[in-house]
Amino acid sequence: MTVTRTQTAAPNPVYHSTLRDHLKATEPELWNWFSQTHAQSDESSDDTELEILKSAYRIEDHDGLTLAADATIIGGRLGLDHPVTCYQALNTDQSNASVHILGDKTNGFHTHIVFSGEVLSLLTPAELRAVLAHELAHVALLLQDDGDFRILAALVERLAANSAAHEALDETARRLRLHTEVHADAISITATGERDDLIAALVKTQSGLKNVDPRAYLRQAEQILASDNSATAAWTHPELHIRVACLAANTGATGPNPTVVAGLIEGPDDLDRLDLLGQLRLQDLTSSVLTGGVEAVGDWTRYNSYLRSFVGNAGVFELLASMGQGTAPLAKPNPNRSFRPENDALVNAQPSVRNFAAALLADLAMTNDEDADNVGPMWILSKEAERIGVATEFDRILSKATGQTLSSVRRLRK
Repeated sequence: MTVTRTQTAAPNPVYHSTLRDHLKATEPELWNWFSQTHAQSDESSDDTELEILKSAYRIEDHDGLTLAADATIIGGRLGLDHPVTCYQALNTDQSNASVHILGDKTNGFHTHIVFSGEVLSLLTPAELRAVLAHELAHVALLLQDDGDFRILAALVERLAANSAAHEALDETARRLRLHTEVHADAISITATGERDDLIAALVKTQSGLKNVDPRAYLRQAEQILASDNSATAAWTHPELHIRVACLAANTGATGPNPTVVAGLIEGPDDLDRLDLLGQLRLQDLTSSVLTGGVEAVGDWTRYNSYLRSFVGNAGVFELLASMGQGTAPLAKPNPNRSFRPENDALVNAQPSVRNFAAALLADLAMTNDEDADNVGPMWILSKEAERIGVATEFDRILSKATGQTLSSVRRLRK
């Protein structure tokens, strides 16, 4: 197999960092409490290690493998300086590898990597090093920034596991797991420089084949995405073609491409499947659409009461403030709020998002409908809906709400 050495800059864990910053800013007490109580006790570390010893065979370098030595070298490249022990799981046929970080900052960490199935016999030494690098990249990520991302992963999983949790927390946990996997793939390349070895290892462990062509599978992944570029629907690890496409995007000649990776992992915003960060973007969209509608009409005081109903939306608070309506601002308004939408801003948005934006404008159109001149704002907001690309949805909503025919509503714009 011909292997091309890949020179690449390490991608930033954008999703992790953004989510961490959001939770620290909005839930500081929860974050601080969890960071203090989450530290593993020596007892739990000992119990986990004992379970590994019972269920796996500990591999020594004199067994004919150099896993421990390779792990030490790779770990050093990733900034890790603690012991690494490798194992082969007993009584399992599924080819896989998993990593466990035991210990704490006070007593020191110890990483345990468990191989299962036929991984050790299927892969070449170079491919095994790629897998080792992937598993150790998990460790490097979790210990990065003084362990913030380890706290983040545990906190999000705990919140999502609560039976009363909002479905956005479940979706947040799902996306965090998937972003973690593709980030570990990319970081592993910075430690080995061999992208093809990792692709080959991924294909081999999922297919059971002893000989594969990583370049051929990369072309296959590109062909799949050319016909279907849907985001992953997986819960822990992305589908193989998406995972390989993310790896290619993160290790391109021009540097990591986080936009491509986000598209493959998260997809476009959809009200039926929002995570916490998607909810923030929806708040931004709300204030943006309302800003566009109110600015188009020009009579800002008309909508004072309506806008006050959006309690908690920082962008709407700012909009009220700009209208001279004194209202207590949020302690931490969103600094990344967008303003009036661009032309055709929502033409390619998901149907649920388009309907939502149209409903906001339709609500504005029907505000103060006792005014004799209300047809003026309705006409203006109908044009605004057309400008941002949601005229069809606006017409349908307004027709249903007012009892007018669709043709009557459409005549507003003429």
